[in-house]
Amino acid sequence: MGRRHCGPSKKRWCSLTRCSVNNHHVAQLENFRLKVFSNVAEHLNFRKAAEHLFLTQPAVTLQVKALEEDLGIRLFDRAANRISLLTRISSA
Repeated sequence: MGRRHCGPSKKRWCSLTRCSVNNHHVAQLENFRLKVFSNVAEHLNFRKAAEHLFLTQPAVTLQVKALEEDLGIRLFDRAANRISLLTRISSA
């Protein structure tokens, strides 16, 4: 019963499957970014969050920046060597 030819119905099925797989990966990435954000918010320290997540500090920073860009808001106030959660939402 092997389909050798990719007809219109199979192409539609292939594209739907690819779309659902891509959505699944996007959802996993968003969940990961939220997990990273949660750890940074808990520790208020990128290095400690990175250690807890078994990541490097630059990887944690990039994930938080990507989440901020995706949401269009800043999540942390970064001043000198200290960070704090923003109490008011501001544009990124």
